[in-house]
Amino acid sequence: MRELDDQLSRRPLDLDPAGYFIIYVDREGQCLVAQHYGNLIDDKGRACDPATGKVIPCDGSYKPTPLRVYRGRTAKEVSVLILEQYFGSGGESKRAAATASVTTAEGVSASLLSQMPPVTMLNHANYLGRELQRAEAALLNGAEYIQD
Repeated sequence: MRELDDQLSRRPLDLDPAGYFIIYVDREGQCLVAQHYGNLIDDKGRACDPATGKVIPCDGSYKPTPLRVYRGRTAKEVSVLILEQYFGSGGESKRAAATASVTTAEGVSASLLSQMPPVTMLNHANYLGRELQRAEAALLNGAEYIQD
């Protein structure tokens, strides 16, 4: 099983033009956090800083401000905020809003963000669901969580 999972983690992926997420476990707050960052995709399929157009390095030196920060106690709660708040939903997201939160970057207009979906590709939504489930399991079990 682990070998298959490792193999699938190494497959080529198209980046979502809507941006990317950094997911982590907030142990002090006992919740999951998903930070949404914007990016541009260049003609070689690389993620670039939307302000400078420069390729985003993978060495940890790039420190952008998230466009949105989603917090919730469960994977389902966070995914409802990410996917259903923008695309519309039924009553479940209203219940999630009472126990979860979304904050937006200072200086970014609310009307601009309302026009920018956080996810535009189904494979990205699928990936987020898997990662949020893994983060929730780590929160519940006290295990370390490292985003794939």
